[in-house]
Amino acid sequence: MGEIYALLSAASFGVAGAAVAKGAPIFAHTNVRRRMAGDPTIAGKKGEGTAKAALPVVTFTDAVNLYWNGENIRVFHVDAAHTDGDAIIHFSNANVVHMGDNFF
Repeated sequence: MGEIYALLSAASFGVAGAAVAKGAPIFAHTNVRRRMAGDPTIAGKKGEGTAKAALPVVTFTDAVNLYWNGENIRVFHVDAAHTDGDAIIHFSNANVVHMGDNFF
């Protein structure tokens, strides 16, 4: 199996746990990391937080471009979406969009 990465489109403790179990680094919006860490200054309830190993290691505020396996991947934050950390992921070459919770 090749390299594994986890790109969270929203805070997901289950996906983060699975990523850690596979040794995958986690990418997410800055607010996703803050929520998962249990940051009391972010809107909403203060959570207990997750294990430090399951927190995103790469974060972004507005957008990030990734280039992997010949694919151009654009990830961008969506204001006023399901949560304040939601993102949409566009796989440019494949012409595929992953909307996560933004779809509903």
